[in-house]
Amino acid sequence: MVSDLTSPDVCPLYQVISHPTRRARTFIFTTLAAVVRGSALDWFLEGTRPFTVFAPNDRAFGNMPLHEFEDLLSPDNEDRLVEMITQHIVPGRWTSAALRDQTVRAVNGERVKVRAHDDGLQVNGAALVRADLPASNGLVHEIDRVLIPGQ
Repeated sequence: MVSDLTSPDVCPLYQVISHPTRRARTFIFTTLAAVVRGSALDWFLEGTRPFTVFAPNDRAFGNMPLHEFEDLLSPDNEDRLVEMITQHIVPGRWTSAALRDQTVRAVNGERVKVRAHDDGLQVNGAALVRADLPASNGLVHEIDRVLIPGQ
């Protein structure tokens, strides 16, 4: 059974994708939610296993070159899309304090480096915009760039 990504019982993104930001009154993870739904990876996020998601906001996807984004969503590139999504997911519940200056392994097997800088934390070079957003089975950290495996 494939779960509904908007169900609070199955997806750590539920609270953040279903809650509009106060300032902009817009959803900040609609693109990520659609990409996950399109990849059929929502089953992976089911249940009570804890996950930490480095969630690119909508602006991060908007900053990708259009041809790269369209190429990623092409049915011919499903494996690449799954690889990209799983680059953003780390097993376990990692707070920003615990992640500081750590290297953790993403679900796709690649390393995710979190480094402290003068202006805050960076995740593989992406700025951590908002940290420690609670979710039903983990934590979500908003980042300002899409993480690409191998970069």
